[in-house]
Amino acid sequence: MTQAALCDWQCNIPPQLNERETELLDTRVRAASFDALACSDMNYAAAGITFEQDGRFTKVKHSGFTVVSLMGRFSKGLLLQTLRRNLADSSREVAKLVFPRLRSDLQLPLGHVIGFDVAASVHQVEHRGSRRLTAYVFRPPGETSSGYYGELNIDLYSCQAQISLKEGERWGGGASLLSADSITLIADTYSELCSVIAETFNGAVGRASKRHLSV
Repeated sequence: MTQAALCDWQCNIPPQLNERETELLDTRVRAASFDALACSDMNYAAAGITFEQDGRFTKVKHSGFTVVSLMGRFSKGLLLQTLRRNLADSSREVAKLVFPRLRSDLQLPLGHVIGFDVAASVHQVEHRGSRRLTAYVFRPPGETSSGYYGELNIDLYSCQAQISLKEGERWGGGASLLSADSITLIADTYSELCSVIAETFNGAVGRASKRHLSV
């Protein structure tokens, strides 16, 4: 995270918050930052943005949270650029937490891998307004084991994930291993969300493996 982005995020952190409380607050600030992007298409008031002077700095606020802190006079273009950069930095921190946990905790089907591209996901956040990080579970070419395909979409606006896992390849019409084609999982923090994803995913893979063994 850049020094400017770190300053903006720390403006919202009261003293003596523990790690879990800080993560909860970070999620709320990130949601406010995404909402503040609406000022690209409307005036500040309509977008819910207010300003607060703090010495040489102007705090740009949304939903009661500081989303950007800028020195001196600034244009809307600079505000949006800084806001998008802050969101990219915040999303990168979520990716650093979530993707290693998923790689470690998911019990992948035989012959399968989990793939993700942090740089590509963060680029989508900064330049296209994406609100998610995505990981894929798939069978690499050449593998002969029974094939599955899964997508894990981590929501950056609120602490939830939409996951899918099915038999077959990405573009095939295989049966879902979950209770629906895709399901939404919710937690209070991303650390806890990883545990919920792993429990759901591993349970589905385990049930599928037992079915194949019994055939």
